[in-house]
Amino acid sequence: MTAVAARSATFAFVIALTAVLVVGLIYLLVVNNSGQAGSAGDNSPASGTADQSDVGGDQDSTAAADEIAEAAPQDGADEPPAVDGPAPTGLVAVQGPVADGATYVSLSWSHIDAGSHPARSPRPSGLARGYDVEWDGQIVGSTDVDEEPWDDMAYRHDLTGGLSAKPDATYRVRTVFDDGPGPWSEPLTIDLLSDGDIGAVFVVDDYAGSDIEQAQQAVDDAEQSGGGIVVFGPRTYEFDEPLLVTGNGILLRGAGEDETIIRPGYAGGEDSCGPVTAVLLFRGRYEELEAKVGTEAPRGASTVTVDGATDLGVGDFIEFDGVRGQLPTYEYTELGIAQDPSTGRDLRYPFDAGHVVDITTNGDGQNITIDHPLSPFISKGSSLYRYTQGIGNGVELLTVEGAGPEDTSYYRLIDASGQIDFRVADVTVRWANRNFIDVSGHGITIVNLTGIDGGAVGFTPEACKYKVGVGPATNVTMVDSELGSLSTDENMSLITTQFLYRAVFRNTTLGQSRTYGFNEHGGGSRDVVVENNWIGAGPSGWSGILLGNDTWGFGGETAIRNNAFADNVIDVLMVENPHGVVIAGNRSTGCAEACITWSGWGGVHDGATAIDDPDDYGSARLTIAGNRFESDGDGLDLGVEDSNGFPWEGVRDVTIVDNQVIAPEGAALALRGDASSTGRLWVGGNEFTGELRFSEPGNDWWLWDNTVSGADSGTNSNDDSNGSTEIEVLVSASEAQDLPTWARLRQEWEHPGG
Repeated sequence: MTAVAARSATFAFVIALTAVLVVGLIYLLVVNNSGQAGSAGDNSPASGTADQSDVGGDQDSTAAADEIAEAAPQDGADEPPAVDGPAPTGLVAVQGPVADGATYVSLSWSHIDAGSHPARSPRPSGLARGYDVEWDGQIVGSTDVDEEPWDDMAYRHDLTGGLSAKPDATYRVRTVFDDGPGPWSEPLTIDLLSDGDIGAVFVVDDYAGSDIEQAQQAVDDAEQSGGGIVVFGPRTYEFDEPLLVTGNGILLRGAGEDETIIRPGYAGGEDSCGPVTAVLLFRGRYEELEAKVGTEAPRGASTVTVDGATDLGVGDFIEFDGVRGQLPTYEYTELGIAQDPSTGRDLRYPFDAGHVVDITTNGDGQNITIDHPLSPFISKGSSLYRYTQGIGNGVELLTVEGAGPEDTSYYRLIDASGQIDFRVADVTVRWANRNFIDVSGHGITIVNLTGIDGGAVGFTPEACKYKVGVGPATNVTMVDSELGSLSTDENMSLITTQFLYRAVFRNTTLGQSRTYGFNEHGGGSRDVVVENNWIGAGPSGWSGILLGNDTWGFGGETAIRNNAFADNVIDVLMVENPHGVVIAGNRSTGCAEACITWSGWGGVHDGATAIDDPDDYGSARLTIAGNRFESDGDGLDLGVEDSNGFPWEGVRDVTIVDNQVIAPEGAALALRGDASSTGRLWVGGNEFTGELRFSEPGNDWWLWDNTVSGADSGTNSNDDSNGSTEIEVLVSASEAQDLPTWARLRQEWEHPGG
């Protein structure tokens, strides 16, 4: 098998591996009960602004929606594929504002080409050069793929004027190769919301009183009517207190982000982590049921058995909640709470939620089936809650700001707790000092959120300045947004998540930050996709992406794909044993310390703490594939001893294939620990420029078709000169395809004691 063929084969394995993560998200990508399912956009880092009329690279939108509806299909919509290549996957569609004259559908998708990944440079021939977008059988636009493809898997479809005649829309996407088009993706149909779906209109300026009195009366009347659209005029509203929304189906709508501004006329908080001072305050309401979860429900199940009867009905929204509170990992160990990162069995924060689709009797109890598989295990004894308020609310087409650019008090501009099917579209936020938006609940959709200026003290060292906070939450889509500045580092933690299950973050620009661009805060999050984003936390930040937290522990399965990383200290920092992470198809330039760092426990337990040591504890289950890293320091640094809960060197269960790692001033690949603590490694088809640092390999290392050049090639090499060489081949490329990689062992590791 040639080196190129080997790389193609190994990368095909990684495509299948990545699909494991995506499968758990498919229902999120194609179904959303509130009429939105996902979105994408183009926030160009060159300009630092979002082009809201032409999103997703170079595009050609061929006609307005009302004209297309009457047009015949364009040439090519039904032609057979000229190229038998892969079809795009993971198609997501999100409706923007509901308002007539402002609505659109923002589309995004995943795509990894066959063979070498397009992240490699120079870009291999035979890869995608563009995409066609089809709407209801008609090709309505296209995108071009360039040398920086992070924003090329996205398209905005203008539906101005077409909603009244089109209550739904069906989309497909296909890849265009040099030799012609490939096959179409699976179709995705979404329901489109219009004003009539929401309810009556309540115009704020038709009411008497101060700005807050007018707005609160309009909201209260909408709630009394069972929902409606609260319309703000093209002016600045200064509230004397937060605007409170506690009902269902309330949409706050402005006249446009530049036209309607809502700001506080009252002081914010004095402590960045103290009591929250909100501007727009959404509050859900739920009731606890008497029944409890009767039998532990495993990850992947959709039916949960409860130990008593309930009055639940199909369509109700329920939450299973066994969360025990936020504690460090070692304290959970002392309490006997299972939290084994090697198997993914994590009972620290077991909750999930969904719409009831079926109820059957089971003895004295019931079997309750929800509309998607569970991401975590749900513990026996977990409580049940039914949500009754906070369903179907949202904000669109306005700006929410703090007291001013020089003000130093702390605000949470949009505070949305316990919300079901909550949507934010075309909203600008600024000068919060604390939080632009903090949202918890289920079915959260954020599209085209702009938050550049965090405020006069929005970046100083005090904690809790998470600009966009999401969690606890399930089924989240955030796309087509722009957070942070490209020219100043005066922000912190642009997106922070915790206790998050099934989420997609796509096509968003994350600018400079003094901490992180994207921060998974150690709350056991699982099934998260961070894809097609531009991430540049800058030299003052700690990392572009942080997974895990050195106090609160680890997160779970996350896919980091097709992102552009620029000038981060570390691109992806993983701490406290995060497991099941796939890092694929990303491009990185200028990482100062290392591009990828992983720390946890790969070693033998020495009795220093109360942590048990099952044989597989410390398994990273980490895949790094098809990336291009250009580092000013190290490239891949794995098994670092930098952890509170798991403070040992070493790493296990890692697949590293088909990458270009350029680190001439440091180590292209550093594997900490010795053969007893670092093992089950699959490394093939990589091009390393820089030093290699690792001890003599154990008998569970498999290396094939790797080359190293440009620096001392280090231990385990055929040649320690600075010339080009191959790492010692411990197995052939053809043999590598038959190895029992961690991906193939995953099935048995999903079970306790595996």
